[in-house]
Amino acid sequence: MNKSISDIQEIECEFVLTIGNFDGVHKGHVSLIDQIKTLKSSNLIKLAAMTFHPHPHVVLFSKEDFLLERPDNKSKLLFDAGVDFIITLPFTRDFSTLSPTEFLTKYVFKNKLLKMVCLGHDFNFGSNKQGTFEDFAKLGESQNIQILKMQPFGSSNNQNISSSLIRRMLKEGNVKTANEYLGRNYSLDGGVVKGAGRGKLIGFPTANMNIDKTRLTPKIGVYATITQYKGIRFQSITNIGRNPTFGEGSVSIETYIFDFNHDIYGENIELEFCDFIRDEIKFANVNDLISQISKDVELRKSLNV
Repeated sequence: MNKSISDIQEIECEFVLTIGNFDGVHKGHVSLIDQIKTLKSSNLIKLAAMTFHPHPHVVLFSKEDFLLERPDNKSKLLFDAGVDFIITLPFTRDFSTLSPTEFLTKYVFKNKLLKMVCLGHDFNFGSNKQGTFEDFAKLGESQNIQILKMQPFGSSNNQNISSSLIRRMLKEGNVKTANEYLGRNYSLDGGVVKGAGRGKLIGFPTANMNIDKTRLTPKIGVYATITQYKGIRFQSITNIGRNPTFGEGSVSIETYIFDFNHDIYGENIELEFCDFIRDEIKFANVNDLISQISKDVELRKSLNV
């Protein structure tokens, strides 16, 4: 049973609930869901995840260059992890002023079929995140609902995996570690738009991608990527940067797709980031740029990703 709903009252069977933003649906989130599934006394008891849209940081702090995943793909990943119901609450500034008690009364405890709530180890809620796990547990006890705190999921070097840690890894260009924590390659998708056309003139035509401004762009530099177009995957290299050789200022995402000669202006592609190749460089002339791109292409082809 996979069902997206907007009100907890729409669930008409006994269920367990977890709550969070779940941005990226990384290994830490999947571990939390796995822990909950082992705690359920019966497969007849369903698992619901309550989340928020837009992300609170987008609403409260006008965050851009931030989100790890699209809302629709977040839902798919949660369902794939074993969630039966996704309750998406509209997040507004007014919503953010709710006290912990108001939030729990209006949005959580009103469904009497709720049996248990399982929360992440660092969960806080309510206005200014003033509500603690202990507050939640006390209010749950008054409703005869068990409230449990789940164990964090650690990486191989004992770091607790979190969305904020993955964002930091991507902004440092540490794509391989970010992918390890996500459990998949980090990806961006968007429409192909016309660029300056220089790539074609120097023998490396690029697809310039326009992405949602709230999605996180990795560190400026050159990456080994995989480009997905109409379900087909192509090796590629991607430059995120300002084209300093040509004196441009705004950041663009340009991808040279190997063995590809389609006109895809106006169409959507998806980029998977596999590895960081190098920092962006300002070259003395175009010939030096061409020489370096050739080396980047050969290096990309040698990588087993």
